[in-house]
Amino acid sequence: MATDSPIICVTTDRVEGRSIKQTLGLVWGISVVKLHGNPTEQCIAADSARQIAYETLVERAQSMDANAVLGIGMDSFVAARGDSPDDPVDREYTIYGTAVILY
Repeated sequence: MATDSPIICVTTDRVEGRSIKQTLGLVWGISVVKLHGNPTEQCIAADSARQIAYETLVERAQSMDANAVLGIGMDSFVAARGDSPDDPVDREYTIYGTAVILY
């Protein structure tokens, strides 16, 4: 995940030393990737998909005028699998949290 995010993004429900001024609502980002090839290529593709989902979450939070996203979590699941063990696997990555304005 990017550490140079234009807003605060944390997995906790608060940021020490800051107070929530306003809760804006749920934000999320989704990315789907086809995983195939060797394990190293799969890791690179999965990491890229996670990054895209994260960037989408940040963009959505910014569009709501949030300066932070709290309680970030991530899920992934196999969205589609081919008939053969050699077929690529579609995996969906979703990242979500609560957009807020902090003091």
